[in-house]
Amino acid sequence: MNEIGIDSLSLADFMPLTQAMVDQIAFMIQKSGTSSAGPAQVGTEAYFHQTMRTHTYFEQNVQLMQQNGKPIGAYFFSFAWDYASAKYEAELECDHLNALQYKPDWPVFCDWEQVSRNAVVAAGFPITQQRMLDIFRGWKDGCVGKGYYPGFYSGAAILRDDLGASNVQTLRNEGMYCWEAHYKVQQPWILPVDVWQYYAGPKDVGDDWMGTVVDWNKVMDDRIWNLGPGPGPGPGPGPSSSIPIWLKLKMARSENNGKCTILL
Repeated sequence: MNEIGIDSLSLADFMPLTQAMVDQIAFMIQKSGTSSAGPAQVGTEAYFHQTMRTHTYFEQNVQLMQQNGKPIGAYFFSFAWDYASAKYEAELECDHLNALQYKPDWPVFCDWEQVSRNAVVAAGFPITQQRMLDIFRGWKDGCVGKGYYPGFYSGAAILRDDLGASNVQTLRNEGMYCWEAHYKVQQPWILPVDVWQYYAGPKDVGDDWMGTVVDWNKVMDDRIWNLGPGPGPGPGPGPSSSIPIWLKLKMARSENNGKCTILL
């Protein structure tokens, strides 16, 4: 199976997954929609009054993946600055998924990146290990309360310098799943992690795959393949794959430049 991914701007809002695409991927983590809040609302009451816009082809893509017995997860681009804001985000995302009658086979990830960090610092909140633990634990409690597996995503620098390797493992031991972005290296900075986003962009293999830009990921811990129904209430999961393959697709929107990608 090829290590390839798909441009998510196309797949999120302008074109659906095709069977030919699904045949070449093992699993998907898909952004279900876009929230109405952003950096300007960090630290304000307005942040707690968001709405969600569902991506045009989200449900169609989910159905095709499930029809092919391939597991899927979801993620939410976060600007959380503390426990309460992260818990709110998780509940917002899970309620959105629940309204769509979609329960992922895999975790729902809190996507907390450098742009998230910049917004939180700009709003006057210093970044400490305790703050990072509070954010991810808030996300965990929000997801578990709604019946979804919790995960967290960030780059190696944030996981290393802001959260700390020991705290990554603490969160994993508490039931979270870690997805680390670290490019052009032989292995993730932190081991073990659950998913490693190991390359961003198709520069070494051409400009597109089926007309799309690619980013690549690998599963690094088999425990994520063994997930069953979520830990609480909610609609039942779709069929999952029993094949131990490690490619993955992430449908993502880059909040820095407005460009969307899907990553395998």
